[in-house]
Amino acid sequence: ASFVDWTHWEYGAQILKVVETIGKTPGLYPVYLSAFKCSPDSFVINNFKEVMDAYQKPYLILQIDEHGSDVGYGTRVEAAVETFRNHYRRSSPVLVNLPATTETPVSFKQKTILIPNYDPICSDLMGAAFEHAGYQARLIDETPTTVIASLRANDGQCLPISSIVQGAIETIQKNHIDPAQSAIFLNALAQAPCNLPQYPLMARKLLNQRGEGFEKVQIFATEVNMTGMPLELIYDIYGTFLLGGLLRKIGCKLRPYEVIKGQTDALLASAVERLHRCIAAGESKDAVFAEIVAGFAGIPLQEARRAAGRPKVAIIGDLYVQDNDVFNQQLIGDLESYGAEVITVPVNYAFRLMAEKDRYAYSKDRHYLSLLGQKILFEVAEKYENHFYQLARGILDEELPTFDETIIDHLNKYNLSLKHQGETAQNVLKILSLLKHYPDISLFVHVNPIFCCPGLVSESIFKTLEEDIGIPIVSIVYDGTTTEKNGMLAPTMHYIQQSFLDNAIAR
Repeated sequence: ASFVDWTHWEYGAQILKVVETIGKTPGLYPVYLSAFKCSPDSFVINNFKEVMDAYQKPYLILQIDEHGSDVGYGTRVEAAVETFRNHYRRSSPVLVNLPATTETPVSFKQKTILIPNYDPICSDLMGAAFEHAGYQARLIDETPTTVIASLRANDGQCLPISSIVQGAIETIQKNHIDPAQSAIFLNALAQAPCNLPQYPLMARKLLNQRGEGFEKVQIFATEVNMTGMPLELIYDIYGTFLLGGLLRKIGCKLRPYEVIKGQTDALLASAVERLHRCIAAGESKDAVFAEIVAGFAGIPLQEARRAAGRPKVAIIGDLYVQDNDVFNQQLIGDLESYGAEVITVPVNYAFRLMAEKDRYAYSKDRHYLSLLGQKILFEVAEKYENHFYQLARGILDEELPTFDETIIDHLNKYNLSLKHQGETAQNVLKILSLLKHYPDISLFVHVNPIFCCPGLVSESIFKTLEEDIGIPIVSIVYDGTTTEKNGMLAPTMHYIQQSFLDNAIAR
């Protein structure tokens, strides 16, 4: 029952209920039929195995792909049937006590909260928000070798969860933290068409598999919107997404044109430290951010090159990969070395974009109370963000992005509806809304980790989307190894750069 409670996929939950019945029924054995690398099944199959192992029953898993043969499948079925017969002849009832999959309620304030490092800026500031709320927080260390090591425990699930758990283990070891006094923070619970809600349960399984005391690490799982957490903490964390996103945008705006190489990154590092202290101490973010912007404004720039500009390249895709400089192999730096000015998509941009979509959905379905709540939330967020955008306007030279009813047109054009909540719908909306705010974008780079189902679905739409907008969309899949991936952008950037220069000369 506990596995079913944690499984938000309807068919996955039905499968697990059937598996429990099979386990309890003498002489009944399961064959799990799945498509090769089916993303939801990659999580459900792990739970399936655990239940069957607890009942000490054999099982057969058939994953169908285009390379399979009738003979190969037939041989496996024959072997499985023989195994089932042998087990049935000698089997006796098994008393089952499945491992608990939920945590005992504890005061997480007494533990070290480990923050996933999907964005070294926002994640660092998120830790400060937890500190201000009275928690002990530490950013999970993540290196290229962390991601590689995590592959050993991955059976086809989303690679980020394996990397998060491996990073947490390494952080605990490196800093001599008592595993029993630590907890991994995962704000992943939601009724969403994504495997994200499965992360807490998968993290628990990976820690149990590792053993060596790490099974004592707890999982601090919350709703995506952190419902039930203190309002001040929610407010601070939203502020970290906003301020962290603005800092990253400022860095991308200045770094390609700086006179003294490295000056922008050095000031960016000190800005993150200053904001961390500010948020942790509960100081005024306004005053500190204004000081930080003034510091960036003093960086000497090559004005002639800045006036000429560079081709703009926007990065979209998986939340864990998009701003993760380790996982995406320093993608921003590589794009800048190819002559681009990078446009990033902060978390708060995506949040308001999807919130606006939800407003139209509530209106269409006549869910007026939800519509009112969403409207209030949206207006508060917009006012809050606009204040900080105005502080950074002198550098970014842009207004706070806004959204309108064209969202519906964008979705309808690609046979998507307001009810599509997943990453594919978000990718389409991000591309088309970014073009509205930055009409001179020359390239979209779509990033996702290996085994990411939404990433594959998005790619299937991009060909049509490319033809409609007349701008290339290049997808990069990171497999967790150190194999260089970003070099594939070099040829595309060469032609984009040449076209940009030709147009500049023509003007």
